[in-house]
Amino acid sequence: MLPCRLLASLAAASLVAMTSAATDFGYTTNADKYVISTGAGLTISMRQSTCDIVSINYNDKELQYKSMGTHVNSGLGSGTTSTIEALNDDKKTIHVNCKKTGLEQSYFFRPSENVVYMGTYHSKDLVLPELRFLARLDKAVMNQGILEATVESGMTAIEATDVMQNGEGITRSKYYSAVPFIDDAVHGVNSTAAGVYLVISEHGYETSRST
Repeated sequence: MLPCRLLASLAAASLVAMTSAATDFGYTTNADKYVISTGAGLTISMRQSTCDIVSINYNDKELQYKSMGTHVNSGLGSGTTSTIEALNDDKKTIHVNCKKTGLEQSYFFRPSENVVYMGTYHSKDLVLPELRFLARLDKAVMNQGILEATVESGMTAIEATDVMQNGEGITRSKYYSAVPFIDDAVHGVNSTAAGVYLVISEHGYETSRST
């Protein structure tokens, strides 16, 4: 019997731009936030209480959508505990660990790498209908995504809220990519400000084990 147990390994959100404005690599704690700088222009702010990413600032340009955070599912929410530390490796990798019953999320940051490495562990102690990572970016800034997946104002829902239609009968779906998900190892959006991509390694897919 499979007890709904999975291990998802590393993924990366990689940011690329034409210019770079660097600050020193490291982290600070500020009120309820962890603030991590890669030293190469990327600064990430996360809530200590929920581990929601609330700011993705690249070269002084804010990429994060302000009304909602970037997180696993709808966020870890209440009951989350978190820690931040510099690991004892040659890069002094910064590790943010976030836990609640049945779910553990880790983020890793390395100096001069504009990458957020992520690992997710989900056990049978928390029943979930699905497990996904939602990167919520500011569409006004990150404005060059997949056209067929871009939902615009004035559209109406024709299949729950997954498929939308405009007045000319043109449909869009936020899930559209034209690539089966199992083959979609790199996906993202870009603009003149940056490119933001989720990169899934060969170790980054769901696995289960029996007990």
